[in-house]
Amino acid sequence: MGTSAVHPPSGGHFHHPTILSYTSNDVKWSKARPDRVATAAANGTLTIWQLDRGLRVDRTITEHLRAINRLAFYPADGNLILTASQDGFVHLADLRTRQAQIRRFDCKAESVRDVQFHPTEPGFAAVFENGTLQKWDLRAPQTHERKWSAHNGLALSVEWYMDGRIVATGGRDRQIKIWDTRSENRKALLSVQTIAPIARVQWRPAGGGGAGGTGGVNGQGMQLHTACCALSMGHPIHVWDLNRTYVPHRLLDQHTNVTTGIAWQDADTLFSCSKDKTVVRHTVRSAHNPLSVLTQSAVAWNVYGDMAFALETPDARTAVYKASAAAAFDVSGIVVRQTCGMLTDATFDYEAVVYLVERYRLAGETPMAALESCRHNALMAARMSLHVTAHTWRLVAYLGPLLAALPGQKPPASTASSPAAPLVPLVVDGPRSRAGMPASASSSYDTAMSSPSPPASASSSASPAGALAAAGPPPVLPFDMWAQVAAMLEYYGEEGDVQMCVTVYSVLGFAHAPLAVPPDLVTRWAEAYVALLSQLRLFVHAAQLRRTLLPEEAALERTTYHVLCGHCGHGNVSAGAACEQCGAYAQCDACHRPLRGAMAWCSGCGHGGHLACLHAWIREENQCITGCGHHCRL
Repeated sequence: MGTSAVHPPSGGHFHHPTILSYTSNDVKWSKARPDRVATAAANGTLTIWQLDRGLRVDRTITEHLRAINRLAFYPADGNLILTASQDGFVHLADLRTRQAQIRRFDCKAESVRDVQFHPTEPGFAAVFENGTLQKWDLRAPQTHERKWSAHNGLALSVEWYMDGRIVATGGRDRQIKIWDTRSENRKALLSVQTIAPIARVQWRPAGGGGAGGTGGVNGQGMQLHTACCALSMGHPIHVWDLNRTYVPHRLLDQHTNVTTGIAWQDADTLFSCSKDKTVVRHTVRSAHNPLSVLTQSAVAWNVYGDMAFALETPDARTAVYKASAAAAFDVSGIVVRQTCGMLTDATFDYEAVVYLVERYRLAGETPMAALESCRHNALMAARMSLHVTAHTWRLVAYLGPLLAALPGQKPPASTASSPAAPLVPLVVDGPRSRAGMPASASSSYDTAMSSPSPPASASSSASPAGALAAAGPPPVLPFDMWAQVAAMLEYYGEEGDVQMCVTVYSVLGFAHAPLAVPPDLVTRWAEAYVALLSQLRLFVHAAQLRRTLLPEEAALERTTYHVLCGHCGHGNVSAGAACEQCGAYAQCDACHRPLRGAMAWCSGCGHGGHLACLHAWIREENQCITGCGHHCRL
């Protein structure tokens, strides 16, 4: 596979009775002085080895109070070396004199985990345990030049790109982030989500991009490949193409333990060392390419019901079918291979769904309210040219007298306020004709279809609602009407029209109609409808539906609140009051203090603050405390 392993001998060469009794955290070879090697000990000692003098120790420097995590030689001068320590300081040592001159940089942060010299300017970049990235100028050691909140948690690695403008960082939050140090924007140019905490990041040298391997991020023209190794075992070395950050460009899986360091020899050769006591030379060109085993076909839906697809380009050398010699000259028989496109779902009308969501009435606590809601919903559906839906609402409206006859329902107070009679009488008690209806009902049916409904001042004895409310034996129906309604709801559910299922069930359910629909089926309808409303960003309607139809435990377990910073829009995932990106605190619009404890926001204007402050304001005023003019309610 283009790799070779080197096992060091059991006896080491760099023996020293005092220094090597401590663990070495880092080792660096000076490129400008090939005879000089530096090691960092866990007790804070910097050791300089002189290889041209019999592998002897040239000097030791003990200026740090805690362990040294990382070393960095100045690329153009092997006499300057940076040390990053757990004590929060970065030291610059000048080795040109026997008593090395030390310049201290107080970073005013937690432990320094990595440091790298700027490739073209007198400065360096360092990352810290609190996740920050700092850029320093060697000529101004008093304070840092720039600072970024780079990672959520420990930042473990930093690496300059060769142009001196772009820097890459890696952290325990499993992300590689690319930063433009000359831009005023404090957001990362690019973020690569990996599967493990990042221990080391290394840019691939120029010329290693291969076909299409060079390009730019935001027009910077930077090399697009970077390598990283994980902090934990079981994860290979990844080489990432920053033009495709969702799948690694190459996988280098030769070590059996944690990879502790990586270094590029050239654009195609990478060396790595591991706790498995091996050093491996990798040939990146022949390494495993995960993209070669992934399907290149994809499909995606949007909230408007459109489907986009991309198909893998078929092999032009393989014929899909065999045509005869005569058919080869038939132009109409040529099949055009389509590789991408978009399909529109004609059964889903986005505008109609939103229109009906905002105008449907779901209240139906009484038979009168249910009847009025059905008539109103039928009118709204007809306005959107949904004639089948409108007809269904009209049919449901005919069930008003049945609702009035249910046990526990109060009869109409007077005939003047009773609804108009439905077209088909619902009480049958005689010989059947015309598809199962009694003879009297058959004649009434013909009369009703050819004449308007009786006026509201008609006697209650002619009203079916009055007949159902009158004393006497329970009405005898030709079939179970509520079973037919339940079957209709299941039909709409099979067709995917969850809006119709939920709205009809809500109107009849509020009126305590005996619908024989399984509760788990109603829950599935409600969850699908809530998901649709959330995709359409109709959050208020989705919240109302959760409260009325979903079980309480389901509404509590499956509710997610996405909190964003009001200053920079960054999504905050920690429990802290300050934003992880810009460091700003969310403030109460009433007292202008940082938000802590119980808080509330108005869904109409977006303003809010402490719950106690808003309650005190709303008791006296009915408008928003910020003066935006919105009538806020709690």
